[in-house]
Parts: sequence; structure tokens; C-alpha cells
Amino acid sequence: KAAAFAQQKTIRNIIIPNSIKSIGDFAFAYSAVQEIIILDGMTEIGDYAFYYCEDLKSIVIPDSVQSLGDYAFENCPELESIHIPYGVTRIGAHTFMYCQFESIVIPETVTTIGEQAFQHTGLIDVILPEGVTTIEFRAFSDCKNLQKVSLPNSLHTIGYASFSNCKNLSGNLVIPNSVIEIGSYAFSQCTILHGTLTLSNQLTKIS
Repeated sequence: KAAAFAQQKTIRNIIIPNSIKSIGDFAFAYSAVQEIIILDGMTEIGDYAFYYCEDLKSIVIPDSVQSLGDYAFENCPELESIHIPYGVTRIGAHTFMYCQFESIVIPETVTTIGEQAFQHTGLIDVILPEGVTTIEFRAFSDCKNLQKVSLPNSLHTIGYASFSNCKNLSGNLVIPNSVIEIGSYAFSQCTILHGTLTLSNQLTKIS
């Protein structure tokens, strides 16, 4: 059920058939896989499924997948891009931490960006879709290439240090009127952030 191919160092390419509905926790963790094709029918990718797959460059995830586990792709630095299926509602904790892709399309079904989900990634622009209500602890912190953030009108909470230490974040920053709370250090150490800061008129707390 778990860690079936963990630390496997000789398999480079994997095709997962449509008979398989879930990938268990740690299934391919620390392996040397480079390319993965998941056929339609898969519904769940477990926690730590591809954790520390440092050679992984390409993965095809079908729209049948509804759940991406915590730490699922943490520290896959060669991963060039990834498709988040429509229907996923939460980007889990640490899911893409240390991945270096420059862009990501987040579907409008997502409501929560989990803690440290995109920390230390190579993202340049972040556009969060309508439907996202919560950005958790350090979700986008330490993204040194991040230049622009667009926040949706559905957003309620910007968590602790969500965008801290994003040293290239610049331009005007608009906090939508739906936001009621901004956590401590949310935009701290964003040293070139300049222009106009527009705050939500519904804010009840700035930590």
C-alpha cells in the first residue's frame, strides 16, 4: 500500500494504467524516475508520493485525479510544469515546495492553498482564481523570482508569512474587499514592493 517503489534508482519511465485508482503514500519517494504518465481513472495521489524525486522532469496527471496529497511533489527541482486537475479543492501542505517551474494554472475548484505549498518555487506570476478562500502559512514564501500576485475576490484569509521574503515582488498590491484577516509577516521582507497598497474595507485584523 505504501512505498512500493521508494528509493528505486533504475526505473526512469513509468506508465500507470487506468485500472489503478490511487497512488499510495511514499509510493515513488526518493526514486530516480524521470517521466510519468498516469492514465485516466486515477483519483488520488497520496502523501509524499513523489517526494524527493530529484530527476523527475515530466508527469501527466489526468483530470480524474481529485486529490493531491501533502508533500506529494516536494523537492522535484527538475519538474518543468505540472497540470492541477479541475476538481482538486485543496493544494496540500508542502505539495510543490522546492519545485522550480515558473508558472502554474490553479483551477477554480481550489479553495485552499495549503501551508508551504509553493514555498521556494520558481514561480514568476501567481494568479489565484475565484474560489480560493484561504492562503495558509508560508504558502508562497521565499519565491525569489515572484514578481506579481493577483488575489481573487473570494479570498478571506492571507495566512502567516504567506508571501514573505519574495524579494522581487513589486508593483501595486490590491487586497480584495473579501479579505477579513492578514496574518503576521504576510508580506514581510518583500523589499522592492512599491506603489499603492489597497486594503480590503472588510478587514477586521492585520496581525
